[in-house]
Order: sequence, then C-alpha cells, then structure tokens
Amino acid sequence: MWISRVRVDGGYLAGLDISLARGLNVIVGPRGAGKTTLLELIRHALGIEHADQAVAKRQRDAVRQLLGSGEVILEIQHDHGSVHLVVDAKGGGRVPEVSNTALALGQNELERIASSASSRLNLIDLRATLNSNAPALDHAAFLTERIAVLRLEQETNEDYAARRALLIEERSALSAEEYRLMQDLNADLADKRETLRRLEHEFLQVGAQLATANETLKGIVTAQDALASASAAIDRLESRNNTLDIAATVHPFVERLQSRAKDQKGDLRELAAAVEATTATLRRQQDQARVASEPIRSELEAAETGLGQVTAKLRNINAELQNLDALEILSLERSAEIDRLLAARNGSFDQVETWQEEVLIARKAVAATVTDDLDSNVSVAISHLGNTERFASELQELLQGSGLQYRSATEKISTSVLPRQLIEFIEAEDLQGFAAATELAQERAARILSHLGTPDRLARLALIVLEDRVDYHLRDGASYRSVEHLSTGQKCAVTLPVVLTERERILLLDQPEDHLDNAYLVSNIVSALASRSHHGAQTIVATHNANIPVLGSAPAVVALDSDGVNGHIDVAGPFDREDVVSRITSLMEGGHDAFRRRAEFYAEHPGVDDEA
Repeated sequence: MWISRVRVDGGYLAGLDISLARGLNVIVGPRGAGKTTLLELIRHALGIEHADQAVAKRQRDAVRQLLGSGEVILEIQHDHGSVHLVVDAKGGGRVPEVSNTALALGQNELERIASSASSRLNLIDLRATLNSNAPALDHAAFLTERIAVLRLEQETNEDYAARRALLIEERSALSAEEYRLMQDLNADLADKRETLRRLEHEFLQVGAQLATANETLKGIVTAQDALASASAAIDRLESRNNTLDIAATVHPFVERLQSRAKDQKGDLRELAAAVEATTATLRRQQDQARVASEPIRSELEAAETGLGQVTAKLRNINAELQNLDALEILSLERSAEIDRLLAARNGSFDQVETWQEEVLIARKAVAATVTDDLDSNVSVAISHLGNTERFASELQELLQGSGLQYRSATEKISTSVLPRQLIEFIEAEDLQGFAAATELAQERAARILSHLGTPDRLARLALIVLEDRVDYHLRDGASYRSVEHLSTGQKCAVTLPVVLTERERILLLDQPEDHLDNAYLVSNIVSALASRSHHGAQTIVATHNANIPVLGSAPAVVALDSDGVNGHIDVAGPFDREDVVSRITSLMEGGHDAFRRRAEFYAEHPGVDDEA
C-alpha cells in the first residue's frame, strides 16, 4: 500500500492538500511550519500509536489540539483498488486493518527500539511470516495446579498408610487376648458376641461402600464443572465464528459438540441420582445394623468389662484398616489421574515449544535477510528463548516472603533453566538436579523448591513463556559491538538501517538524520531510502538535511511554511524542479553541497540514468 493524497480539513494545517509519490517523499520547511504535525496527523489517521502509553496519550492530546474539530483525509492505494479514510481528532473513521501497513518512527522511537529487547523483537516479527498465534498456556497452568493439589493429598494418604504394619501387629496381639478372655465366657454370651461381630462387620462394609459412593459423587461434581466449562467454551466458539467467513464450516461441528455436551449433562445427572439413591440405601442399612447391635453390645459390655475393652480396640483397628483399604484404592485412582493430567499438561507445553521452534525459523530467516541487505555492516542475531526478563521478574515476586536473599538466585535460575524445567524439578523433588543446574547451594536450593512448590505458585510458573532475544551488532573493524553497548548516535546508526530494509510497509520518519554524521547518512541511510523506492516502498520523511531529497532523488518534495497561525504548502514537486531546488538550497542544511555532490557524481558516471 501507499498513500497517494493527504488532505487536512481544520486545525493548524487546515486546507492542506498534497499528492505523494510511491517512493521517497520529503517534507521540508522552517521550524514551526508543521512538518512533524503533518507526520503526526498521518500517523493518527492510520491508527499507529506509540508503544509507550504515556507518550501515546500526549500524542493523542496534541492531535486533538492541532486538528480541533477537523478531519484528516487519506487516499491509500493498493494492488486491488484504494481505501478512502476520513478520520476525526478522536480517531473516528479509522480502519484497523490499515494500521499494520505502516511504521512511524520519531527519533526517540529509534532509540527505544535500540534499547529495548522486546521492541527489537517486534520489529523482526513485523516481517516474519508467523502461521499462527502463540498457543495459550491457561490450560497447562490449570492442570499444573490440579496435579500439585492431588500430590499433596497423595502425600497425606501415604503418611497415614505407613501405620498399616503397626495396626496389623497390634490387631494380632489383641485378637490373642480376646481369644483368651472368650474361653472364660459361657456359650450364650459367645453366641451373642458372634452376632455382634457379624453386625459390626456388616456396618463397616456398608461404611466402606458409603465412602466409595461419596468419592464417586465428588468425581461427578468435578466432571459436571468441567463439562460446564467446556460448554461455555463451545458457546463462545459459536459466538465468535458467527462473525467469520468460516462460520458455515464450523457451525455443524459446534452444533454436534453442543448436542453431545447436553447428552453428557443428562447422563451425569442420572448417574448422580443413581449414586445418591444407593447412598441413601446404604445409610439405612448402617442405621439398621447400628440399631440391632446396640442392645447386644450393652449386654456384652456389662458382662464382659475386660473383653469389651479389647473388643472396642479391635473394632477401632479394623475400622482404621478398612479405611486404609479404601484409601489405597483411592490412591491408585489418584495416581492414574495424575499421570493422565501430566500427559495432557506436557502436551500443552510441547505444543508451545513446537510453535516457538517454528517462530525461531521465521525470525532467523528475517535476521539473515536484514544482515545480508546491510552487507554485514550491521548484524542481526537471534538468541532462542534468550529474553529471561519476565521469568526473573516473576520469580522475584514468587519468592517474596520466603526469607531468602532471592535477587541473585532469580538471576541464576532464570538464566540456567526454563520455566518448564523448574516445574519438573519441583514436581520430582529433584534437589540434586536443580542445585547442579543453577549452581546454588543445596540448602538454599531446597528452600527455593519448597517455597515454589505450592499449587498457586506452580500455576504461575506454568504461564511463563520465554521470548527469543534480538540483538543488533555494529561492525567495528574486524569485530562487532552489541547495540546495548553503543552511544545514542550509534544506536540510531544501527537501528535505522535495519528499519529501512523493511520494504512492504509505508514508513514515516521524523528527522532521521539526528545523531548521525553526514558521511554515514549519505553512505548508508540515503542509499537505503533509494533501495526502498526501487522496490516500490513508500517513505515519507520530515528532514532538515538536503542530502535526503537530493541524493535520494525524491519524486515528491513538499515545502511547508507558516504565517504564525497556520501552516501551508509553499512549493511541492520533484526534487529537481527549479522552485523546489530553490527552497531546498535556501532552507535545508547542506543544500548547495548536496546538489554539488550529485552533479559531481553524474559527471564522473555519465552513463548512469539520473532517475535510477
């Protein structure tokens, strides 16, 4: 796309009407004539906002003041037609799809890109062909938290189950004591004792069945909650696809999913009703056994004080052992559930990692192209998952309140292991592996693993996605220097050529020559602008340096002026038209020198087409 015409109706540049060329367009004029204002109005109409929210707000406020009740009107051409935009001071009339067709960079934004790893990455991603958005990790975080909860329950049950051997030994001793005491009882009491034993056994069996039924009901409730969440997600999918062209394709599948969910809800309700009915029957059986056993127990306890005490202990032990049997079954089921959740969670992690590898390939391709375009004077390097800032920041928050000196530890952890690896160290209680990987003392490593091992903290770790890190390197003799170690001018000297290798989007530049020496501007920036023009990319530049329009062979130069109240067009035309030449030489830094350089070049190269 390219902007063929800009009109301003109202405000400081009221009545402005300029035609622009597909290649290089240069806006010139004295300070206060409205050069930056024009770029800001174009930027506003396209919907390109500064990444810094505070700066973006100041820009919005400035546009409202400069435009007032007026409008900015853009004519945008593309291969299949044109787009007509009429945008007011509040942004009304914008077309969201157009905002991605242009880049707008002032001097401070060039410095911000150079100084910000995320901004450098965004600049690469504008050109990388990414087939899909990053998979969400919300489900992986939910599964991680659920796994941690189940493991805590499992640990409690295992501690309880360790009592089994002691209980069996105690039961054996009590059974022998009970047998000895029963030898002294008459046959009548022995018969009653046997009846009571049978009733108590029946009571315990029914109790175990009740425990299983209650666990089943809990599982049904969990399934109902999960199904409700799934149904809500299906409804959202249906609502979302109603606005898309693929709705006709997606709707039948969504409709079948909704039908299945409805059937499953009904099945779960029927199952819950059946289990509740069984539970009621079991409680009645328990009550009957209790009622039948009470008079017999009272008689026996009155007659068998010593035996009654032994029998009571045996009864308690048997009940506890029976509970352990139920817990063992539950533990096996819980272990299977943990394995299933782990497989699902790891599948989500694998999906994200696969996507990250695909994105890395696309980013490296862009980096290689940019480096090649700049003849390796500037090198773009991609460090896979090298941006650990968010990981370190999240770790600092999670370790607050741990009583540890955690700042140095977070640096070691975030640069030594991935979030997924940290979760796996915690889940496996692999203190040795964690300490070795992070080079932390074992005591300190153990305290960190323990503190991070709560379900909510593990869930937060599961949401962390590391980004690739992009660095620009400036050639300095036989070596390269990272952009993070360069001066402000050098940062711009590295970043601007990278920006100019972009040839698909419209580029708005406000005084790109700031902080650059003239020789570098001529040998690197002007040539890059000419290359963009050669590839049909539009650039709109506000500048005070004559080398840009003259050596860049700008087909459209717009000279603005001001009467102190409003800005207006003084002259407009190609760089070599007489009146435009006059304005360039009178207004711009190095005007005469730029035309002299151009003349000398073509005198030395008479066969070169002046319009090339």
